[in-house]
Amino acid sequence: MWENWHPHLILMDVRMPVMDGYEATKQIKARIKQREQEQQGNGEMNISHPDSPIPKIIALTASTIEGKRSFALLVGCDDFISKPFRKTDIFDTLSKHLGVKYVYSNSTDFISTGDRNNLSGSLPKAALAYLPTLPAEWIDNMKQVIRSADFDLIVRTIDEIREPHPELAEILQGHLDNFDYQKILNLIAEAEESDHADEGGTN
Repeated sequence: MWENWHPHLILMDVRMPVMDGYEATKQIKARIKQREQEQQGNGEMNISHPDSPIPKIIALTASTIEGKRSFALLVGCDDFISKPFRKTDIFDTLSKHLGVKYVYSNSTDFISTGDRNNLSGSLPKAALAYLPTLPAEWIDNMKQVIRSADFDLIVRTIDEIREPHPELAEILQGHLDNFDYQKILNLIAEAEESDHADEGGTN
């Protein structure tokens, strides 16, 4: 199929019926090597033709075990993405391996993972400026969902404040993308302390 479609990049699910992704990757790489040898035998230059590029193969797997990542690279995959993945993981992978550049809208929904990480690392004071204004019910709920480690539920909880506080939502999302739950809890705890201090000052 890849020889007919000529993709520049393949997202290879390692668990597929009939033939798993690892075996499919090995066969693709073997066919590429065979094609290169045929080109050399015919005196052709070993260059990836634009109409028939050598595809980058990205393994998709639910496993986060480092050994699985190493095995994926060993059989010929160029990179590895763990499930569940976010759309930014795909965008960043395309940028990394194909040099794809994006034109972003004014919306913060499409900030790249790298930019979001920079934002979360450079604006801690901004985060604290927003957190004290958040409803106590939302803060309590966020604490509970973080302790549950339910990624999708945490995303939905962050989305609840995305419209009124987009910058804060991106900071929290950046920590979540790094699975740094403790930083989210720390921000919430510091915000609560600031809130209590403000209440004490007005009494």
